[in-house]
Amino acid sequence: MMFILSLIPVTVLVALGYLIMQSAASAEGGTQKFGKYLSVWVFVLAALILLGGTVGAFTGMQGMMRGEDGMSRMQGMREMRQRQNELLERLVEAQEGASEATE
Repeated sequence: MMFILSLIPVTVLVALGYLIMQSAASAEGGTQKFGKYLSVWVFVLAALILLGGTVGAFTGMQGMMRGEDGMSRMQGMREMRQRQNELLERLVEAQEGASEATE
């Protein structure tokens, strides 16, 4: 699935790189050189995205919220948020106690 989803941005980037290359061919001087470098960079990005999708598909890596441990990750984030809220409440109580003690 990861490989198939990587094909969408790769297709867009390859088409964009081709259009940039064609535009650079009709340009002159520094603009032509910049266009060629830009099109090569877009092709490299497309290849990296395709490589990432391929590696992810063959190694079984999945997105953060997918797979068996997706729910445990969500639960871990909820627990972390609860701990942060508890610490913030303690901090507010401590500040209120300190302000009452100075008055």
